[in-house]
Amino acid sequence: MQPGPFGGWPQQQPPPPPPRPKWATPAGKGRKAWWISIAVGGVVVLATVVVAAFGLFGSTGGDASPGDVVRRYLQALAAGDAQAALSYSVQQPTSKQFLTDAVLKQQVAKWPISNISILDDDASARQSGHVHVSATFGAQTSDATLEVTPAAGGWKLKAAAVQLSTVGAAAKTLTIFGKPLDSATYVFPGWVEVGTTNSSVTVSATPPLLDGVSAAKAWPLALSFTLTEQGRSAVRDQLTVALAQCERSHLLAPPGCPLHLNAEDFIEGSASWGPFDVSEVEIGNVEAANLGVSFSGPLRFTVTATTSGGVPKMGLLTRPLAGTADLTQTPPQVSFS
Repeated sequence: MQPGPFGGWPQQQPPPPPPRPKWATPAGKGRKAWWISIAVGGVVVLATVVVAAFGLFGSTGGDASPGDVVRRYLQALAAGDAQAALSYSVQQPTSKQFLTDAVLKQQVAKWPISNISILDDDASARQSGHVHVSATFGAQTSDATLEVTPAAGGWKLKAAAVQLSTVGAAAKTLTIFGKPLDSATYVFPGWVEVGTTNSSVTVSATPPLLDGVSAAKAWPLALSFTLTEQGRSAVRDQLTVALAQCERSHLLAPPGCPLHLNAEDFIEGSASWGPFDVSEVEIGNVEAANLGVSFSGPLRFTVTATTSGGVPKMGLLTRPLAGTADLTQTPPQVSFS
């Protein structure tokens, strides 16, 4: 043996490293951890989807600006989601009869809501704010400034629905979506189906859009009535009935009759009136306030009477006739002016 460099001893080699301990892995442990990972990931994804959906409809969101809230409100209307639309409002209507998905979807089907644009957003306000917004309802563009107020850590509209109002006799005959109109009728902005129970007329109305939502008071419906052919015939028939008052009398000035003869020229009690021709009498437009209609035109008729000299005299005369017909009555009630 040759002496080594360390005092004649051979160089020592380091011992080999100890073997790595083999840890026992229970059966299925790794697979369980893998499933837990997937489950946690799924919960995160689901939570993200729920948060995103809730952010679109039904939540003001603490970081949502007033303009965001107004946009989401209109998006909820466009989607036919009545509950979500109402959730953006501080004030809740006393009646939600027409504030349902079914009615809202009728409105949107007739006049889809599109082109939502926030023109001005008063985001710096603390106690209240105003959002200038425009949107298209069907073919009509509506432009209004809506009031918003702080609520639930974010912003909400002061109102999300429009209270309808009307006055006069017409209100008693009006229907909204086939049901009677009353003092607590609320609708969403957009197309509104307006009707009437009066068969003598048809009705149309200018529906409330965004300007109705911004109104501080109930929105007065601007109504327009048109006389139906049935109504026109009914008025003419009642003219003939009213003039029959003349025919039943032999007086020179029959009560309830718009005609008379001069008492100085004829003997009282000698007159015979009629028949009457009302074909040239024109019937005018319907007045929305009282559902009245005017009429005027030439009345042609025959009259026979005995002169003060004792001579019978007959004539075919033409006299102007004018008056009104009350269409709230069935049949219409005629009054002469």
